[in-house]
Amino acid sequence: MDHKEKKYLDYLKANCPGIPLQDVTFNFLDGTHSDIVIATGSTAFRFSKYDWAVCYLTNAVRAVRLAKKYVELPLPDIIPLEPGVVKYGFIPGKPLSRNKLLLSKSLEQDYLAKQLGTFLVQLHSVPLEEAKNARLESRFADRDRSYWKSRYHELERKLFPYCDNYTRESIQQLFRVPFEKKNFFDYPPCLVHADLVPRHILCKEKSLRINGITGFGSCGIGDPALDTGALLANFGESFVSRVCEYDESIPEQIGRARFYAALRPIIQAENLADKISTRDFSDYRIELMEPGIFPVGKH
Repeated sequence: MDHKEKKYLDYLKANCPGIPLQDVTFNFLDGTHSDIVIATGSTAFRFSKYDWAVCYLTNAVRAVRLAKKYVELPLPDIIPLEPGVVKYGFIPGKPLSRNKLLLSKSLEQDYLAKQLGTFLVQLHSVPLEEAKNARLESRFADRDRSYWKSRYHELERKLFPYCDNYTRESIQQLFRVPFEKKNFFDYPPCLVHADLVPRHILCKEKSLRINGITGFGSCGIGDPALDTGALLANFGESFVSRVCEYDESIPEQIGRARFYAALRPIIQAENLADKISTRDFSDYRIELMEPGIFPVGKH
């Protein structure tokens, strides 16, 4: 047993005496800002990895409490124990993988699209006043045209030394249309999940039915296209067109959503460039960006 495992077990023994600890599973890889400890398969705990990351767990507690009033899909019951430590009911399931989705039957894809489209409509319809009263921040409010111009120059400075001419031109092209269209980054603000990636969309083990949505640490007031862009990046245009049948706001978002989706591998590259410059790879993780082709085995 390593140092972290012992530390977390000692904490649970001291602070959660009613929780059986005979069969404990540790997950130090899947949480971006926190370590996960699962006890007896039904109760889970998250421990913040860093002092500066405590705010993500605090934010998740606030977001889930509010979203549960409006969202039909199951969300985790999160109980704060102290700053940087939360307890929640474990939601069983496997992440919704792109391969499994695209290898499934059309009717199964439609049902998933309905579940996700309904979730987006319900979450994005949470009254803004309630979100503000719940102290969910407008963390994306400053991402206007001037913000993205500044970000572009930052990406240019960090990445271009490692890029060939084709990659430089591709990054420049990505930003060209958003900068030419004056109102490209205008949007109706709403409550957004902001991290709707496969590991936060949990499906039943033997069927493509969503068991629950997790990962609300980054939830805040912002552009609904952030959530659509996450679906585009991970599941592709054909599936998002199915989701569009249940969320009629997607066509208005699609230009920004494509921008956010295309930006994802660039941000990953930026994170790697930062680590090269600081020589700190302690929290580095390789994230698979699946290609926009059908899975091997698709007929």
